[in-house]
Amino acid sequence: MQLFFGDERHVPPDHADSNYRMVNETFISKTPIKPEQVFRIKAELADTEKAALDYEQILKAQFALKPGELPASTS
Repeated sequence: MQLFFGDERHVPPDHADSNYRMVNETFISKTPIKPEQVFRIKAELADTEKAALDYEQILKAQFALKPGELPASTS
């Protein structure tokens, strides 16, 4: 299992408004999922464009995407 985030607010990961915080508290911390299976947007970065571009690179690498491809279900 791998977790990816499609939405995040521009707040630190421990902020009350953070989607990552909510998922971590209600799911991740209660399961045996490993940190390397969780891919989050680094919303705490001051440069939101860099955070988005960094996350885009993670998605491209994890899904072995070629230029112009989007993640898609294979089933």
